Amino acid sequence: MLLRATHTTTYLYSNPVSICHTEVHLGPRVSSRQRLVEHELLIKPEPATIDDRLDYFGNPVTHFCLSEPP
Repeated sequence: MLLRATHTTTYLYSNPVSICHTEVHLGPRVSSRQRLVEHELLIKPEPATIDDRLDYFGNPVTHFCLSEPP
């Protein structure tokens, strides 16, 4: 069985924001019962920094920082 999932998150603030630190848990977990065929995480605007890691339970976590003038 192939599964395709799409997710969109949009942040709207009442005032301009120049920096934003975000951590997302959107990557699929790879295991002996689940094979990853393709995964893509698009972040707009382009992050100033991005870091991928696994949490304590082995789940993928992505942390990124958006830094733009207001």
